[in-house]
Amino acid sequence: MILNQPPSNRMDMIFFDELQEIITCELPSAKAKAIVIYGESRHFSSGADLPGLISNLKRNLILNRDNTINTYPGFLETNVKTFQYFDELEIPVIAAIRGVCLGSALELALFCHIRLCAKGSVLGFPESTFGLLPGCGGIQKIIRLSGKAKAMELLLKGNSFSSEEALEWNIVDGLFSKKDVIEKAIAFAKEIAPGYKRLYAKENIKKLLKNE
Repeated sequence: MILNQPPSNRMDMIFFDELQEIITCELPSAKAKAIVIYGESRHFSSGADLPGLISNLKRNLILNRDNTINTYPGFLETNVKTFQYFDELEIPVIAAIRGVCLGSALELALFCHIRLCAKGSVLGFPESTFGLLPGCGGIQKIIRLSGKAKAMELLLKGNSFSSEEALEWNIVDGLFSKKDVIEKAIAFAKEIAPGYKRLYAKENIKKLLKNE
């Protein structure tokens, strides 16, 4: 599956609508044995279209009389469930990351079962620098992978980090050259697809990747 809105493959409202259509209308009947998600051109994705997201939030928030939030827009929950769909699949779902992978794009990658990353890539959760927090379920995922202390640091500071740091913090599972990462992800998907179990032991993934 290709994120195809180069150069940055930004995730706007149209992206989320089309992704929802793919998981409801196309994938259930596709008989896919594995899914590899990557970005067209140089980058995985720069993440959400923040001006559009903030505008949609302001238009659709339901407020109390004292201006506190009563109800969040329904599209936020829909987006979370869309990402969860990939996590719950019984076939391998692999993110092949290169270039930038920020915000909701990193959240999508975290809902993949395996993340292969190009050396020199840049990842991060910049939402806090805009007065926001990740809204697609990534907070829980990053805590499980990196531990609460590191996760809170990454979420609250909003600093980007390197692919090498992402490997050290268990956010990605393997590093490859930028020109090879997609090919490696496709080959790895084919290798593990037969008999794949969704809760594939992390130790097995690391062991297999070391043989690549």
